[in-house]
This record gives sequence, structure tokens and C-alpha cells, in this order.
Amino acid sequence: MSGELSSRSFLVTTASVYIILLVITVFSFVVIEADWFINHLPKRSAEILVIMLVGLKASLITDYFMELHYAPKWLRGSMYFWILAVSGALIFIIMSGLRY
Repeated sequence: MSGELSSRSFLVTTASVYIILLVITVFSFVVIEADWFINHLPKRSAEILVIMLVGLKASLITDYFMELHYAPKWLRGSMYFWILAVSGALIFIIMSGLRY
């Protein structure tokens, strides 16, 4: 019974995270492509919002699908630091106007 309960809990958690990832993906698409957001938000704000959502998606994927939540704290912390560093660098590039 406990094995069945834990596998059901795993499926519910996995499905919940998958739905959250799907909603974040659709919302990111709507923010960038929809006219309402383009007309009411500055383009940089929309780009920064999408980068923050991508960072959230990266942390969810590493925690639940790569099972980083079972990893040692130093490894988990370094992964979160990497996500923050990359997101921060991209936001800095957008804010400073450095484009290709």
C-alpha cells in the first residue's frame, strides 16, 4: 500500500510540475507575441519577465525531473547560483542595451 501511495504521489507531483511548466511556457509566448502586452509593457520589461520565467522553469526542471532535490545542498546551491548568474547576465545585457 505504501509503495502504491508513493508512486501515486510521484505521478501527481510530476503532473503538477508538468502543468506548471506548460502554463509558464504559454504565458511566456503570450507576453512576447500578444499585442496587448507589447502595447502596455515596454519591450525590455517583457524580455526581462520572460527571462525570469525561464529561470523559474530551469529550477523546476532541475528539481523535479533531474531530481536535484535529493542532491547535496552544495550541488543544489551551485545549480541555483548558475541559474541566477545566467539570468542576471542576460538581464544585464538587455538593460545595458548590448545587442548583437
